[in-house]
Amino acid sequence: MNCEFSPVIYFGVYGKKLVPAMHGTYITAVLFFNCAAGDLLRGVDVPQFAFAGGEATLSCTYDLRSTRLYSLKWYHNGTEFYRYVPTERNRPINIKPSHKFSVTEVFRNEHRVTLSLTRLAVSASGDYRCEVIAEHPSFRTEAATAVMTVLREPLAPPVLVGAREIYEPSELIKIGCQPRQPLYDGHAPTLQWFLEGSQVGSEWVTPYGNALQPGFAGLSLHVPGEQFTCSTEKNKCSTEKNKCSTEKNKCSTEKNKCSTEKNKCSSEKNKCSTEKNKCSTEKNKCSTEKNKCSTEKNKCSTEKNKCSTEKNKCSTEKNKCSTD
Repeated sequence: MNCEFSPVIYFGVYGKKLVPAMHGTYITAVLFFNCAAGDLLRGVDVPQFAFAGGEATLSCTYDLRSTRLYSLKWYHNGTEFYRYVPTERNRPINIKPSHKFSVTEVFRNEHRVTLSLTRLAVSASGDYRCEVIAEHPSFRTEAATAVMTVLREPLAPPVLVGAREIYEPSELIKIGCQPRQPLYDGHAPTLQWFLEGSQVGSEWVTPYGNALQPGFAGLSLHVPGEQFTCSTEKNKCSTEKNKCSTEKNKCSTEKNKCSTEKNKCSSEKNKCSTEKNKCSTEKNKCSTEKNKCSTEKNKCSTEKNKCSTEKNKCSTEKNKCSTD
């Protein structure tokens, strides 16, 4: 069970005990104003709130279509602090120093420029205006403005009033949730209740003024214990299913590893068989060459024998001739 405090500071009930979900953790509000403009300038994104010493991200989106961009400028309360002029090759980006914040360009393309403002001072509150000017010959100009407020101190976790550590399923859980202080630089925080990660419906919450503590407004939770028990059982069931799914995935992964090893082994065997076949082929070639060589030798011997026979015949003829 959680109480959200403008926008995401959680306190929770886990099991049947009420414990903080975050101990002293501050989370910056990131509520954006998106201010649409005309045909060229699509809009600007500026956080509604930021904290002193912190940072904020500003974004200006445009679409010039057929024409080109002459310049894009950012102003704070009418004072220019960023300028981008694509035609100025030597220095297309001009960032003017300010004691209110430090400026860094974090992204830029043909449709958007995004800046990061760091080391914000309280004086950085005010109007932020993005101005887009088209190239010659029209020099058409469009601008959009959004407001950002820099708070002096960060949000603190809310206070839970009337909460106990243990509840019975038959009880009606009644807990108040209120800001640690009513205003932050004149701005009242927003409270929300969450049960097991889901926002509680309006039928279970009731705003109160100073019923539980004078001077503070809050948001009271009234939820039957059975509802919380049922939600807890569902979460346990979901957790068991997730564990089962995880085990199945592990088993499948092991099977895939085993299959991969078998494929590697089979591949090695195939390589070995291929090498053996190559070796056998080479031996066969060698044997064939030897047989050819032996055949040639036999032919040569036969020719020699024929030649010797002819010589003997010739010698016999000579002897006969000599006798005659």
